[in-house]
Amino acid sequence: MVLTRYLCFLCVILATRSYAQTSLNFPLNANFNAVEDDSFVLVELGNDVGDTGTFGSSTASNSSCPNSQPISGYYFEDNSGLAFVDGTLISTEYTIGFTFNLEELLIRSSRTVDWVHLLSFDHVNDEGIYIRVSTEGNGTLTFWENDTNTADVSSEDYFNTTDYYQLIITRESSETIKIYLDGNELRSFDDSDTQLYFPTMGSIVFFRDRPTSLLDQEASPGFVSSILIADYAWTASEVSDSYSDQCDLLVEPTVSAINLCFPDETTFNLTNDVSSADSVVWDFGDMTSSTTSATETEVTHSYLSEGTFNVVTSVYYGTLATVSVTSITIENIPDIDLGGDVSATIGDTVVLDASSVNGSYLWSDGSTEPTLSVAVGGTYSVQVTTDGGCVASDLSTVTFEYINLDIPNLFSPNNDGINDVWVIEGIETYAENEVTIFDRLGNELMFFSSYANDWDGTTSHGHLDEGTYFYRINLGIYKSKVGSVTILR
Repeated sequence: MVLTRYLCFLCVILATRSYAQTSLNFPLNANFNAVEDDSFVLVELGNDVGDTGTFGSSTASNSSCPNSQPISGYYFEDNSGLAFVDGTLISTEYTIGFTFNLEELLIRSSRTVDWVHLLSFDHVNDEGIYIRVSTEGNGTLTFWENDTNTADVSSEDYFNTTDYYQLIITRESSETIKIYLDGNELRSFDDSDTQLYFPTMGSIVFFRDRPTSLLDQEASPGFVSSILIADYAWTASEVSDSYSDQCDLLVEPTVSAINLCFPDETTFNLTNDVSSADSVVWDFGDMTSSTTSATETEVTHSYLSEGTFNVVTSVYYGTLATVSVTSITIENIPDIDLGGDVSATIGDTVVLDASSVNGSYLWSDGSTEPTLSVAVGGTYSVQVTTDGGCVASDLSTVTFEYINLDIPNLFSPNNDGINDVWVIEGIETYAENEVTIFDRLGNELMFFSSYANDWDGTTSHGHLDEGTYFYRINLGIYKSKVGSVTILR
């Protein structure tokens, strides 16, 4: 038996890749990937009827830590589990740990639980680490070293059902096994002879025992928030620091998103202070993610298409994480078309229309309606902001063509019904025109605002004598006209 174990041990060493102290954190908040490298994945193991579990969050009802915030994790069905299958990461030493809560186990279990399976390296025998739970829900940490023997790590009823526990097991290069619970070492022993706690099968099985177990009334630990696997043995200081991090106050992130527009970058902001955390992982809901420090309050991401995405923000405190899920809808930047440049006749009104896009409107003249009526030439622009914050704009140059005036150089106000008034054809096009009549000395005789083609050669002093008089026609922003007109009686 010992010889076989050593042969397998040598096989694993020969196949081992070289890693420089790699620690993998599996937060179990949305998937089974390691934060540091998503090529490392935990595999779900169903129970006898194929049930596994669900992601969720939990709060210890009577935690020994000051932290009372919900933490994310995975709820296991009875005797379901996870496996880490990578025979190349762990060689002669390792660190394995996880945080769990027994309360959920007893709530979810349909029967009295005697044994809680924590982990094993051999899925053939019952060898592994267990908690033996009494009828009161407390329990001792126990090694099941073979089919007949058990060895208690702690003789006291250490576990209750209302707290989180962090279990860490290390294997040093000297093949010394150390068990830590909540940052404290409970036991150490030499594993060089038995090799009971070395992954000779190339895998680590968490929580699920073999189907034909000798241990009656066996279950998974209910709720597990995270799993740690490292290819070196953590020091006592590292273990203690990890538990201290777990007991720090966990702040759940709040997130806002701006510019939900394709193909522009979307910006996500942490709107509360999580600077006491170690890191923040953003899962953008499109199979991509990003990791930032907890002091970085902003991250940007470019989506490849429009659609609705659930953005999962995980704030890590050691191996624990608080999580928020933000649902966003990315929409295409709208296309506004004012119709290009427009040419119209002076006196007409041009209507520029941006109502093809719903949102709020802002025209270059300050107007906020979907349409703009234009009577004066110039360049006009509009900016439309959709409900999702997407901004689109367009502009149009409006030109009003000049209408030539037909200005008679004489008229005969003699009441014969022919040319009795001075009619300037086309002047009605220029609604704000001004017409001034002068004598030969430059004295102003008449002034008309918006001339109506009705002057019959009279002034406030009576009829003007026959002769030649002079005019100036002001067309507002357009070119003025000057000339002479003769009155014949």
